[in-house]
Amino acid sequence: MTILDSLIYILFYLGPGIPQTLLISIIALVIGIGIGFIVAIGRVYGGREIRAIARGYERILRGIPILALILITYFVLGLFIPFFNQPLPAASFSLGIRSGAYQSEIFRSAIDTVSTGQMDAARSIGLTKGEAIRLIILPQALTVSLQGWSSEYAVVLKDSSFAYILGIAELMRRADYLRANPAIPVLWAYVLAAILYMCLTLPISRALNWWATRKRKELGI
Repeated sequence: MTILDSLIYILFYLGPGIPQTLLISIIALVIGIGIGFIVAIGRVYGGREIRAIARGYERILRGIPILALILITYFVLGLFIPFFNQPLPAASFSLGIRSGAYQSEIFRSAIDTVSTGQMDAARSIGLTKGEAIRLIILPQALTVSLQGWSSEYAVVLKDSSFAYILGIAELMRRADYLRANPAIPVLWAYVLAAILYMCLTLPISRALNWWATRKRKELGI
């Protein structure tokens, strides 16, 4: 088998792992967005107890290695909630709750960027605090947060490779399978896997950065 034949074989073998990688990452990001918004709002607008809980969540989840978190979710939480005794939910949930701890800081900074005078203006026209947050603050904060969120997307997608520990046939797991084939240079398998990760992260990250810059100029922030 020539080098070209090996590369083509590796690419076709790695290909089916891309949908699994994207699925894990998208589910994790959606979970992270939901948690991140809630924690960020608690940090900015909550009382002392709520702020303490939000800060504690961020510090604890950021301090746990993602591999340990995946194993805890699968082997410990899975004992009590059968849903998490499945590889895909366990991996996606673990990545999601950890991403939420990082996204909360992105959203909190974005909320702080939006002028506090806008909250006062919204309240002065009769909006409740909740309505002002939902209709005025969050739409602008979401736009501001896009630039930081593009980096988090890249981090989550790369961290999805840790799902291999549960046997999910994502991109890195399929690259690892090729070690059993003596006819395939395993180094090329990992090199091509790295290139595919770059292809999945760079275009979307750049597009989000471009969109964020454009919207910030439109909003004047």
